[in-house]
Amino acid sequence: TGRPKGVAVEHRQLVNFVFHMNGDYGGTVDSRDRLLSRTNIMFDASIYEFFLAFLFGAQLVICPEDDRFDVYGLVRVLLREEITMAFIPPGLLKPVNQELRAQLGQDLHLVPLNKMFVGVEPITDDVIQSYLQLRPDMRIANCYGPTETTVCACTDSYISSMDNAVPAGDIIPIGGPVANSRAVLLD
Repeated sequence: TGRPKGVAVEHRQLVNFVFHMNGDYGGTVDSRDRLLSRTNIMFDASIYEFFLAFLFGAQLVICPEDDRFDVYGLVRVLLREEITMAFIPPGLLKPVNQELRAQLGQDLHLVPLNKMFVGVEPITDDVIQSYLQLRPDMRIANCYGPTETTVCACTDSYISSMDNAVPAGDIIPIGGPVANSRAVLLD
């Protein structure tokens, strides 16, 4: 809805979600990571940003207010601060990718970002593939679900070696339920 709901989340749900997300990244979140916090704390994605960093020893880098929705500024922060992990909302995915390419030119190997959390709205395979082309070892977690399930209920992980198919602009799957939970579809 874009409006805070005041949802109560139990500690065990939060711990389960954060450990699941680290699993989506192959259990690789650690002190070498620099996670960008660009989400307002009133929104559930901030849970991902804060607690994934805190529980696994990553450095949390607070994005300057003026750069949160300014594509040029956001990319400048990603590069200057050597951000390795970030939540990038769907509306910014294509412009951020294009701006990374513009700012780095032929030096795309300098993209520090190797873990991304995406979701909230449907995302297409060509957008995901454009990030995997920037950095072949990048891991991308597509997340879906209501705030009441602690940020997301289902996730799917993407890595470059998973799929050699040519992107067709198809919406990517939302994946399966977060660890220690189940998803039920009702008609």
